[in-house]
Amino acid sequence: MIGKGGNSKVYLVERESKFYALKVVNIEMDYKLKENTLKEIRTLEDLKGMFGIIKLIDTQIDQDIIYILLEYGSTDLNKYIRKNTLSIYAILFFWEQMLKILKGLHARKYIHADVKPANFVIVDGNVRVIDFNISSKIRGDTTRLDLERPCGTLNYLAPEVLDSTKKERRRASDVWSLGIILYEMVYKKVPVDFNSQGDWLDKIQNIKIEEGEMKYKKILKMIRECLRRNPKERPTVSELLEELEQEWEG
Repeated sequence: MIGKGGNSKVYLVERESKFYALKVVNIEMDYKLKENTLKEIRTLEDLKGMFGIIKLIDTQIDQDIIYILLEYGSTDLNKYIRKNTLSIYAILFFWEQMLKILKGLHARKYIHADVKPANFVIVDGNVRVIDFNISSKIRGDTTRLDLERPCGTLNYLAPEVLDSTKKERRRASDVWSLGIILYEMVYKKVPVDFNSQGDWLDKIQNIKIEEGEMKYKKILKMIRECLRRNPKERPTVSELLEELEQEWEG
């Protein structure tokens, strides 16, 4: 077993001399989990062939268990950050790939909803995004999703997701999460660590960016832009890519 979470486990399996990740989801007596898992499969099928999307190889649905065979990533970005001190070039390489992945998702009107380092795996040196269990597609001309309750990983949730008076998620909510990852790649920690319950929203709205010894000020600028409190003031992933490309050229 190479991973687990909730009612699912992930195994490393070999098929025709090639390694894959087999996700096994126990859906017994859990209609919501079954619904979300089937939605994840449909999402992966819909996004097939897009840049940076983990490849869906095969599926099998039994009465109480769903099997999902996926492309295998040797590690994930969370483990990679913990084990390595990333150079500026490595940070920008991963950042560019994540931006391109989210640009494609957002262009197709998908909000990933759980953007975090553990959901980016590394396959042959390149980044792939995984886990579309709570992702959603925006319908029609709307720009946001209204939520019954916050969902996702607390350290990476945007203020508008946590705010009980709003309970909404936008493309900009994914941008906030990307900003947290960029911060984490630089400082090897998240700006707010929710080890204990409390006023989560107050903590997240008062994030302070440490300049430290960082020489590359443009990275700090992008972090600040992504972590703007008002989602309407955050840049889009396309704008962040343009900003990054200008820096590469410079």
